[in-house]
Amino acid sequence: MARPAKADGWKRVLEQRPEEDTTDAAYWSGVLADRPDVLHRLLADVHRSAYGATRPPTLEDLWDLVGEPAFSHEPFPVAFREVLGDRSMSQIAMRAGMHRATLLRYVTEERPIVSAQDLDGSMRRLEVVARALVVHPSYFSEWRRLWIMTLIDGAFSGRPELSVSVYRRFSAVVTRNARSEVG
Repeated sequence: MARPAKADGWKRVLEQRPEEDTTDAAYWSGVLADRPDVLHRLLADVHRSAYGATRPPTLEDLWDLVGEPAFSHEPFPVAFREVLGDRSMSQIAMRAGMHRATLLRYVTEERPIVSAQDLDGSMRRLEVVARALVVHPSYFSEWRRLWIMTLIDGAFSGRPELSVSVYRRFSAVVTRNARSEVG
């Protein structure tokens, strides 16, 4: 049985648009923003040519090809200002597709960018701002926390019995730590 066709890779993108200047950074910026699968396939091909085709590259392998991603340990407003550089709030808001006032409320903490009532929306907001700033969403500690929470929720949803043993283990640690802080 034939394997299902994968999403068009970078070679297919080039074949489909032979008239465009593919050496222009703006062209690739648009392609990679619209089609993250193209970047994955491109990096996989680079990895394969450098290390052989014995196994498909993992995400960690691909990260190693492009360098260590940057992470901020600061809260969103501080982390945002760290990567803003010489760009204006208006420029980033426009690239993010939001009003400048909305972005300003997130950055000044007048309105939290993460809402406990809307975790998916919170992740999307952080992803939109990260894309506008040209950083990976994992740059923001809030996004990393939400991503980990999503993984944990998925694991416990699939195997609810795991939550009992994890709860017992961690509640005992929390209780011990609380006692040692009091005494």
